[in-house]
Amino acid sequence: MRYFLSILFIIFIYNQVTAQRKFKSSQWEEWDQAAQQLEIGNFDMALSIYRLELDNPGFSYRFKQTQNLKNIYSEGLKLQKEGKFSEAIAMFKRHRSIDGVGSLGAFERKIEECIRLLGPPDNSKLKDLQRRNLAAEYSYKAYKKLLAMDIQGALKDYRLAKTFGNTSFLLGKKYEDDLHMIQEVVQWQQLVQQSIGKGLELEKVAYGKYRDIKGVPVLPSIETKIQIVIAQIEGKNVLLSLAQNCETDALLGYVQEHKSEFTQSATFVSKLRQYISIRNKIDTLSRRLDNAETVKSAFVSAEDMVHYFEDLPDEINRSLTRCLKNDKYRVNLGFSIMAVKNNDYEKAKHFLEVAKGIGLPEKENEITELEKAITSNTNCIGIDEFKTDMMLARNELKRCNLLASKKAWQAGELQLLDCDEKNKILQSYNSLLDSINRIGADMRSFNAFVANVKKSIQNGKYNEANNYIDRIKLLVVCDTLSRNLEIEPLINKIKNFRNRHKFALGASGSIGANKPMYKINDNEYDISYGITTTAGLQFSFRDPGSPSSILMSIEYFSTNYNSLNADDLALENFKVVGASGSINIKFHILQTGKIKPNIKIGAEGIIPVMYRYRNYSATIETSDKSQLNNFLLSGQGGIGLDIGKFSIDAYANYGLASIYDRSATNLSSTPNQEVNARFRRAGIRIGFWIF
Repeated sequence: MRYFLSILFIIFIYNQVTAQRKFKSSQWEEWDQAAQQLEIGNFDMALSIYRLELDNPGFSYRFKQTQNLKNIYSEGLKLQKEGKFSEAIAMFKRHRSIDGVGSLGAFERKIEECIRLLGPPDNSKLKDLQRRNLAAEYSYKAYKKLLAMDIQGALKDYRLAKTFGNTSFLLGKKYEDDLHMIQEVVQWQQLVQQSIGKGLELEKVAYGKYRDIKGVPVLPSIETKIQIVIAQIEGKNVLLSLAQNCETDALLGYVQEHKSEFTQSATFVSKLRQYISIRNKIDTLSRRLDNAETVKSAFVSAEDMVHYFEDLPDEINRSLTRCLKNDKYRVNLGFSIMAVKNNDYEKAKHFLEVAKGIGLPEKENEITELEKAITSNTNCIGIDEFKTDMMLARNELKRCNLLASKKAWQAGELQLLDCDEKNKILQSYNSLLDSINRIGADMRSFNAFVANVKKSIQNGKYNEANNYIDRIKLLVVCDTLSRNLEIEPLINKIKNFRNRHKFALGASGSIGANKPMYKINDNEYDISYGITTTAGLQFSFRDPGSPSSILMSIEYFSTNYNSLNADDLALENFKVVGASGSINIKFHILQTGKIKPNIKIGAEGIIPVMYRYRNYSATIETSDKSQLNNFLLSGQGGIGLDIGKFSIDAYANYGLASIYDRSATNLSSTPNQEVNARFRRAGIRIGFWIF
């Protein structure tokens, strides 16, 4: 009989615990059901569900919000029926600004209807205000699609926003910038596609390049992908690494990509989505103390959901459970701080006890500090508020919200204005203030150094950029992961540049005009503009980080020109063919970008290998090369552009040595007369780098 009674008692206790757990989770189920009714626009049903729990402050608050939503929806419908589609859009959009509601499908569908009814962008009947409203709505839709990685959909909507938004210069500029941003995202997406299958390092770099696009928001799905690739590169168990870091979105993405590795992947993905949805809603609800009971119920549902992940190894399940505990602790600690700010110390103690009971030993110091703030019996006016502000300052510092942390400190300091022990109390918190100031100073230095790194890279000063990177690594910042993600692309740029070939080989050629200086004794003769052509190979040597390089070439050289008589008729014809070699110093004005301007200065030497002279008046012709100097030196310079592997230059060249050997007898003059001739050339040179 005794054993029978014991069994009955155990069954009774089990049923009580189970019933209590069901009661705790039922509030969340009701909240979730009401949210589903709101999503489809069934306001009366949502109101009836909220009405069941009006003694719950969170339900009561949402009940009033739902009444407001119902009125907004009704007003929007009325405007739509009256044909006031632009005004209806503005009315329906108001639901987005209601605290904790977000975007509801019922309203968004009505907005879509009104947009269609307003007509196409070329509708001449649309007024400026209507066009501005449509532009704003398309911009909003495009932003949402971009976050969801619907790139083509975002591109289409940004184009429509630009089309509708050209009603003023400022709006037009904004939508032009948005369109330019999404076009760069399209190019980035193509880059990512090209990197797939070519190595994880290349994939990681490609994914991360979206952060360099001006105006692009943080893309959660891409950040998730980067985390997965990093874990794969480091050779870690991807699932375990993501679970340990509480990256549930990344975990979901990985499972979806590797469905074949899980026996019940479809069920698991569905349950994990529900779990993430509950977690996200908890984050939203925990901003208000009124929602504490609903959040408590949501955590019960989330804990139950973890038990569905039987397809995952125990270690991963334990990691997810630990993440949920950390969330539960963080939320209850936040509720405790809110209660203190509301001077409701009983509630503050309650939530602190809940946080304490979760059992996270590493949080003991934090709990002790808040306990002191709650239970302090000091007679100093404002001490409770001060301690609460100090706790808030510490929490904001941990979240890297430096501005909020500093404001909380300043607010706490103001609480002690009438306190005789102000200096003593502040001194006991000096370490917190030092941390705020130091991290703040280091964050400012970080931002300045990052800007300097980007500027140095843009100017091609890679050694200087690397020095700034070394200084950045010494800084104390509160979020090392974000810091590393920001500087990693810059480090890769420096590495890529240093790994570039110092030597380059290419082909080159030029065409230009040659108008030599031609004198016999002191008499200068007029020379026509002749054609000069070259073709051959070019070589480049460059030290990475240097603003200059050495450029050399070996080319075939040919020029042909005439001397003219008083009637500007050809008197003589000259043709010189040879081999030319040049060496130039090339100064790079800009070292980054698609088009890079440069300046060159150097020298050229020509070795004549063929010469032909014709005198039309005396019918004399010769190919005697002995009349020429064996080496023709000239100085040259020019300006040019490097466009990828191509280069184009405008050059000028002036002969420093006479074409003719002064000791030789020249057929173009009588004996004992001195002939002095020098090339004067200008033209266009085109080059192509093979590697």
